[in-house]
Amino acid sequence: MSADSCPVSVLAVMAHPDDGELWAGGPLALHARDAAVTLAVNEHEPARMAEAAAGAAILGVRLQPLAVPCTAAAIVDLITATP
Repeated sequence: MSADSCPVSVLAVMAHPDDGELWAGGPLALHARDAAVTLAVNEHEPARMAEAAAGAAILGVRLQPLAVPCTAAAIVDLITATP
């Protein structure tokens, strides 16, 4: 990826704690080399969130839990707060 095409930040919003790794793990990890990457997932039970945190650490991304139910306003706030 050339420096001209690198994003400043990446925000991925997923429904489940393991969706980031399963559906977008490769691209998220690649972008995390050059940009701040945030992976937002709906809050689940503690064991699943611990797995999500471990997966995020392996990918090199920041995990952002979302309250359930997640509202459109919460996503707008997340988008505007993501650098």
